[in-house]
Amino acid sequence: MKDFWKKLGLSLLIFAVLAILLDYGYISSNLKYIFFKPKPVPAPTVLTPAPKGEPNMLSIDSLGVKAPIQYVDTKPSENPTQLENDFQAALINGVVHYPGTVLPGQYGNSYIFGHSSDNAWSKGHFKTVFAVLPQMQKGALIEITDPDGNSFTYVVTDSFKVSKTEVKYITPNAVDQNGNKIKQLTLQTSYPVGTSLARWIVLAEIRQVK
Repeated sequence: MKDFWKKLGLSLLIFAVLAILLDYGYISSNLKYIFFKPKPVPAPTVLTPAPKGEPNMLSIDSLGVKAPIQYVDTKPSENPTQLENDFQAALINGVVHYPGTVLPGQYGNSYIFGHSSDNAWSKGHFKTVFAVLPQMQKGALIEITDPDGNSFTYVVTDSFKVSKTEVKYITPNAVDQNGNKIKQLTLQTSYPVGTSLARWIVLAEIRQVK
């Protein structure tokens, strides 16, 4: 009986070590966030236009996230298999803008997604770019530039988990409670870590620009 518990303990230890190695990026990202959490930046009551910057960049200072935005040309209605292949190829180099949704800064919904974790042997430096996305707080700021380098600041309005089959957030349209058109940003990643059982969604909005 004693040998049984030794073997069980050793097996659990090996399993734990393998799990850590396979998802090292995710674990390190969350530990870094816990112990070296960036100082929150309060959202301004009035957002002013920022000078132009590097095109196609996404920055979330409160999470320590910065990544290039990749664009995919394949239309979702044309070839779903090719679209998925294009998505996976684009995720190697950053986060991905979902085709058919609006560009950042435009009226409507701009939908961007990225990895929370990936296989240790997978290519790319953005395998855990959204590992700490579920830590996003309401009122946090998201900085984003469009293909021309125009810079926009979004304020987070909500952060929540949805079913993996939920697709209503992948839309080019966005309106407020009164039916008025708004400039919305939706961020998405897989949840929980190492699975695609659900999705984590963050909604943000450009409040006011003068």
